[in-house]
Amino acid sequence: MRPRFSAEVFTATFCVAYVSALAANLPLFLYYPQERVFSWSWAPLSGVGPGMAWYGLMAVAFPVSALVAAVAPTDGLPLRVREWLWILPACAMIGCLYLMSHFFLP
Repeated sequence: MRPRFSAEVFTATFCVAYVSALAANLPLFLYYPQERVFSWSWAPLSGVGPGMAWYGLMAVAFPVSALVAAVAPTDGLPLRVREWLWILPACAMIGCLYLMSHFFLP
């Protein structure tokens, strides 16, 4: 028996989970590349340089998406919905740009 896994549901859930984790500023961990240190808390470490939250955000969104995609039926999305599924990643990119606009706009 082949295990169920819906790539469409994974993609949609990942987009929503990633933008939600970014908006709430809830990475699973922070990585400090200068010191090569992982911090398993949301509070930044002092004196070790800037931390990267991207890996921690991916670590939050991936298991949520994989679980939902494994539980969801593979033939659950009608063709009309699958044709417009490309809008979710585009909206997620726009949402990420908006949430991080304070880094590159005056």
